Amino acid sequence: MYFPHCTRRLIFLTVIVFVVGLPCKAAHADDKFRALNISGTHYSNACWKSEQLKLWKVISGKVKDAPGAKRVLHTILCVPRTGPERAYLASLFPLKIREKAEGTGQEPSFEVVRRSDELIDGAMAAGEAWSAEVEVEQERIKLQYVPGEACMRGIALSYRQAKWMIDEISEACD
Repeated sequence: MYFPHCTRRLIFLTVIVFVVGLPCKAAHADDKFRALNISGTHYSNACWKSEQLKLWKVISGKVKDAPGAKRVLHTILCVPRTGPERAYLASLFPLKIREKAEGTGQEPSFEVVRRSDELIDGAMAAGEAWSAEVEVEQERIKLQYVPGEACMRGIALSYRQAKWMIDEISEACD
C-alpha cells in the first residue's frame, strides 16, 4: 500500500535531521579539548589551534626541521597514548634520559633513568596540557606546560642525527 503523505513527511524529516545534524558534524576541532580553571584563573588548552599556532610561531625559522619539531610537540601535547604516534614518540627517547623532579620546599633531584613505557606515557599529555610555552636555544627546544592543578611539566628536545630527540623530562609540583 502506498501512502504519499507519509513519503513526503519522511523526506521532509530526513532533510530536517540532515540540516539540524550538520552543525554537530562540523563542530570545531577545539571542542574536544577543554580549558582548565583553577581558582578563577583560566588556562587555555595547548591543543587548541590558536595555542598550537603560538607554539609554531616561536619555533618557525629558528630551528632545523621545524616541521619535525612541530610533529614532536603536537604528539607530546595532543595525541592519545596509543597507536602509531605513541610508537613514533617512543623512538625519540634515548635508552637513558635525564629526569628532574622538584617539589615545594625541596631541593631539585636529578636522575638518569632508563626509557620505559611509564616514562613515555607520562611524557604524553594526550590533550591534558594547558598554558604551553616553548623556548628555543640554538638546536634545543624547551617545552613547558601545566598538566593539572598542582604541577608544571617540562620536556627538552635536541636536534641530533637529523631528528629531534627527547633528552630531558622535568616536573615541578606544589
